[in-house]
Amino acid sequence: MRLACLVRRLAGEDEASITFLGLFLFLACIVIGGLALDVARAQSVMTQIQSAADAAAHAAVITRSTSTEAKARAVALDIAARNLPPSWEHSAITSADIEFGDWDPATGTFVPRTGATESVRVTGQLSAARGNALGTFLLRFAGKMSWTIEQDSVIRIADHDCLQEGLIADTDIDIADQNRMAPGFCVHSNDTLKLGTGNVFDAGAIVSMPAPDQIRLPTNGFALNPGLNAALVPNRIKLKLLARIPEIITGLTTPGSDFIPDYIVAPQTIVLTSRTVRATSLTPGRIHRFTCSSTQEMVITSGTLVSNVVIVTNCNINILSGVVLENAVLATTSTSSTSVTAADGVQVGRNDNCAEGGGAQIVTLGGLRLTRALQVYGGQLLAARHVNFIALAQGMQGVSIISGGEIDGGSGVSFRVCNGAGMQDGYAFPATRIVE
Repeated sequence: MRLACLVRRLAGEDEASITFLGLFLFLACIVIGGLALDVARAQSVMTQIQSAADAAAHAAVITRSTSTEAKARAVALDIAARNLPPSWEHSAITSADIEFGDWDPATGTFVPRTGATESVRVTGQLSAARGNALGTFLLRFAGKMSWTIEQDSVIRIADHDCLQEGLIADTDIDIADQNRMAPGFCVHSNDTLKLGTGNVFDAGAIVSMPAPDQIRLPTNGFALNPGLNAALVPNRIKLKLLARIPEIITGLTTPGSDFIPDYIVAPQTIVLTSRTVRATSLTPGRIHRFTCSSTQEMVITSGTLVSNVVIVTNCNINILSGVVLENAVLATTSTSSTSVTAADGVQVGRNDNCAEGGGAQIVTLGGLRLTRALQVYGGQLLAARHVNFIALAQGMQGVSIISGGEIDGGSGVSFRVCNGAGMQDGYAFPATRIVE
């Protein structure tokens, strides 16, 4: 009898032990699960804050490249708000969290500087000090009531060298013979590059295409084009600027647009009454427009100095001999393959050895045929279709030709660079790079 009672008592104690162990394991699972939930939530929010900081920094640095710090901050704050829930949109990223400055790649440091345009740091923060700290669930039972989360993003402008000074085509480039490419000058094709002979590529010149082994050369082409082998690199460039041509042209007649150059002093557009343009037709500091019928073309008469003006049209434009564009934009919505043609000795930009100002731009939804002794000094030719040109031997210093089609160049040209000087009014779609 006593043995039976002892067995029953031991069995009861074992059941109690199993119950307590199960309860302990159950509570442990709850704690671990709760901790995992708190940590996972914190990591998710960190990713959300980081994404908002990255988006705001990207918007800030792109806007700052063409506008003021105040406008860049306003745009960045708007983008940040769109990427954050309403409870955080005005506190997680504030105006003070957007800093413009300089990025030093050698040391990996960002230094804030008033007036900087090429780098920005955006910091997103959730903290008790801001009244927006991220609360915890089970960790509060361990005394941790909230998380402090801080994420920052440093982005800098990283323009591809080819988009500053060079010949850039979305399809083919065909360059004939006896040309010289200075250090820093770039020749890029997103498809095929064809070269003749006797082209010299100085050390530091760039020749790029997606598949360099597909370059088309005559027999012994590398030997016959000194420096080519060292300059040739694989690359593909997404030419976002080409898609913005309609926006640029529309912006030129839109008051307050960032595409209007600084030398325009009054936003009102002057409507030209004649498709024949002379110096007397133009008012310095103003925007001019002429609308053609389907069969008309605009003619800029021989020897005209087109200076400190913008001309926007839907016409094909015929530029006669000796015309000079200085501090000027010539833009057309014509989609013709010869939407802009030029006679002998047309000059785009002031020949001032890369001094500031004096540059000029030709922008078209069509193609350019500039076949007689073209000169470009601190100028940009931006065309949605093909570009065909024959340049004066020493008439290229500081030139950016960007084509949505092919570029067909001539012979005997020395392509010299300005390292961006004197080309400040050129249109760009800056690339960006997250550096921290």
